[in-house]
Amino acid sequence: MTRAKAEPLREGDTVRFVDGSVHFIQYINSSGAYAVPLAGMSREINGNTVHFNAGGKTISISSLVEKINPLSLGGNSQEYRRCVKMLEALREGGMAKRRKANLDLGEAAQGTTFDDFDTSEMEMSDPADGHSAGLDSATPNGTNEDTDMAKKAAKKAAKPARAAKAPKTVRNCACGCGTETTGHFAPGHDARVHGWIAKLADGRIEPKDTNASWRAKAGLVKTANGFKVTKPHFYKD
Repeated sequence: MTRAKAEPLREGDTVRFVDGSVHFIQYINSSGAYAVPLAGMSREINGNTVHFNAGGKTISISSLVEKINPLSLGGNSQEYRRCVKMLEALREGGMAKRRKANLDLGEAAQGTTFDDFDTSEMEMSDPADGHSAGLDSATPNGTNEDTDMAKKAAKKAAKPARAAKAPKTVRNCACGCGTETTGHFAPGHDARVHGWIAKLADGRIEPKDTNASWRAKAGLVKTANGFKVTKPHFYKD
């Protein structure tokens, strides 16, 4: 038999082999899908009949097996009861450590269990213990979407609000040109002031060649060759 859809096997799938045996896909790793038979085995040991679970085996995630709805197994069947218990183990995280030790699971392990079947109006119960297995909302890793969303919202609300940035101070350019700026100088005007200082020092320019408001604060002192600026950083005071 072949599966109705040509998608890879996933954790939690219930499948039927060509020999009619029903298996549960317990986990996926780099070797393939580990399929555990849902029917037990019986053996005669020292004249006594002993019942135990058969061992599983690894198959390819693209094996030609039939994916089935576990409800079709019948609520009183051994296969159905064991399927419910194994799904509960996945949902409760009982196999989390084993899956975590495996290599990257890839896309094959990301789907939700039984999501190919319409379970919106049915609740799967385990006849063995008389309680609902909740298969209609179970996922392999036990994640409840509503709970996750609530946790994320609470975490977001707990973050402190960012403090509003203080507005930058607007002042006139320190060179005395009258241009407004949020720094000390308008772009390029600091270079102009450095040029004035150097040229005043060797007499290439006179104080009158600079802006009046700048030279009034720069502390010019007459020297043998020109003028020395004694307060070149007055604008920082």
